[in-house]
Amino acid sequence: MNRGNKSTFLSGDSKKVHFGRQLISFIIVFILISCGGKYPEGVRQAMKQMSKKNQRKFERVFEHYKSPKDSLKLKAACFLVKNLADFGFYEGGQIDKYNVLFDVLANKPPDYRENLPWYANEISYIFDSLQQVLGPMDPNTFHYKKDEDAFTAQGMISYIDQAFEAWNNPWSKNVSFKDFCEYVLPYRNFTEPLEDWRTMFLKKFAWICDSVTPDMSRMEVANMLNRNSELKYSRGFDRYVVSIAPSKILQAMYGNCADNSNYKAMIMRTFGIPASIDFFPQYGNDHNIHYWNAVMDRNGNFVSFEEALNDINAFVAYKYRIAKVFRRTFSKNPEVEKLIAETKGNLPPAFKNPRIYDVTSEYVAVTDVKLKLENVPENSKYVYLGIFNDAGWTLIDYARIKGNGKAEFKNLGRTIMYLPLCIYNNRLIPVSMPIKISEKGYIQYVEPEEQTETVTLTRKYHMHRRKINWLRCLVDGKFQGANRSDFSDAQTLGILKHTPGEHGDEIKTGSRKTFRYFRFVFSPDELKLTYDGDGASIAEIACYDASGNKITGQPIGSEGRKYNPYTPEFCFDGDPLTFFEDARYGQENKYVGLAFDRPVSIHKIKYLPRNDMNSIQPGDTYELYYWDNRQFVSLGKKTASDTLLVYSNVPKGAMLWLRDLSGGKEERIFTWENNQQQWW
Repeated sequence: MNRGNKSTFLSGDSKKVHFGRQLISFIIVFILISCGGKYPEGVRQAMKQMSKKNQRKFERVFEHYKSPKDSLKLKAACFLVKNLADFGFYEGGQIDKYNVLFDVLANKPPDYRENLPWYANEISYIFDSLQQVLGPMDPNTFHYKKDEDAFTAQGMISYIDQAFEAWNNPWSKNVSFKDFCEYVLPYRNFTEPLEDWRTMFLKKFAWICDSVTPDMSRMEVANMLNRNSELKYSRGFDRYVVSIAPSKILQAMYGNCADNSNYKAMIMRTFGIPASIDFFPQYGNDHNIHYWNAVMDRNGNFVSFEEALNDINAFVAYKYRIAKVFRRTFSKNPEVEKLIAETKGNLPPAFKNPRIYDVTSEYVAVTDVKLKLENVPENSKYVYLGIFNDAGWTLIDYARIKGNGKAEFKNLGRTIMYLPLCIYNNRLIPVSMPIKISEKGYIQYVEPEEQTETVTLTRKYHMHRRKINWLRCLVDGKFQGANRSDFSDAQTLGILKHTPGEHGDEIKTGSRKTFRYFRFVFSPDELKLTYDGDGASIAEIACYDASGNKITGQPIGSEGRKYNPYTPEFCFDGDPLTFFEDARYGQENKYVGLAFDRPVSIHKIKYLPRNDMNSIQPGDTYELYYWDNRQFVSLGKKTASDTLLVYSNVPKGAMLWLRDLSGGKEERIFTWENNQQQWW
């Protein structure tokens, strides 16, 4: 620890470990001295690429640790210098101007962050306001600074000393030097500016010194830190196009999933807990990249957790399918380095960073796949696997092409469809039929048959759990009329007994009574979605009199969470993509409705659940494609006359893709199986 008596947490076992480390230290010094040069080969190669000024700077670091008692620190310094060559960060230009964003957020009321839903657009609105004044956040205005130029000798020495102090905590005593270097020592994870974040986090979490006991396990300490980390996820920070400085994260306590995982890793490492950042380039059946964390337990196993959850070993990305998971490290993966060198950097974004290792098998059941490739472009050395991403393919894995035109992919996630592709002249070239891997690991090529069939389509994009819950939260809700504003005289006009469809429905009330007030009140047992963050919500409600005229009034509703951005007027604005929401979990009397200026008789009620508008929309024009002979082939355009879209003469067994030519972005490939769409 960096405060109080350092021996407070040094148990008898820890002293034994400390003695063992001293013994290792003498061995390391011998090895370093015995090397063919002044420094180990990797360090010498890294130093050759530096300016003389930087070489002298890091030599001062090595000189500082020349004593045998500091030999582990010397080796740690060598590890950092060997691997920092291509690390750096962006500064200046519009980054400085846009940093006012953190001042704005820091000045919000203390409970603002707690109450604002993660999916709210408020952060994006702030970006919109800044952009009107400052212009776009243009990377061309940024200045890139290499870490080797930014570091001072004393800065690196202080940083190494702090990391070793953290390593001396009792819960860190079983951490090997190798794991220490990879998951405790690193001073950065992405391209955030260099800052003394260990000191910042020691100050912020100073209370932990009084909260932990010597007998607490590593996972107990990690859980304590995680539960008190406070950072709020906001997808709006996807527009902040550089990694956020640690000081700015602490100032505003906001970020996207990459910022969150960076923040959590820094917290854990500050206190000597080995922590990684894991990610996948894309969900197996969705279109987003995602980052999260894992901490190493005493047995050397990584235990994953999400930025949005309180508990270690709580990982919700399993609700989607996973094709590939990679772990970010500080040292480079030689295989990825070779890939980068042999392709001259002309490769997918996921593999431009050589500091990643495949850890898919730690998360899901996996399958190895051997492929016979066809029509491979000349001089191609590697083949990639793509996952469909709206209108294209995201490459998530690679394999070397063997001399016989074959390739083998290792550890692929299941229940996913993949397309083998080569990169040629900056274009993706299919070199095999699509393959799908079943839940049990069976591999099947996906190719159209000569026989055709008729398909009835309901959506262009799959409906995952969160969106299904938008429908389910309406079950047992009631439409009510009243003449008192507190609804103490409420009369039920209709009840939603079953989960409604995406397109909503209408209810004829059968009532001749008149009312001054109307509302839809959610059931007190409505679904509680603690992770997704969604509360009771509904997109649209409209009331009609006996003549079919729409009845208007003043929107009313329960307040919901403080600073609720989804207020009652959104339920009556005619926009199916806006909605009212009351996200007070476990609270009763959640409602939205209208106050009329005179008593009215409500003959009919139309309602629309919150939705994504990816179902078939009457009036929209669609085009269905199937995959054949290495390309998508059109089966024709159709304008939907209702909520179902029927195509005949569709080749059986084909990979299909439905496009809405009238609007929308989200699209997903599927097959037609058991008379329904099977999404991939």
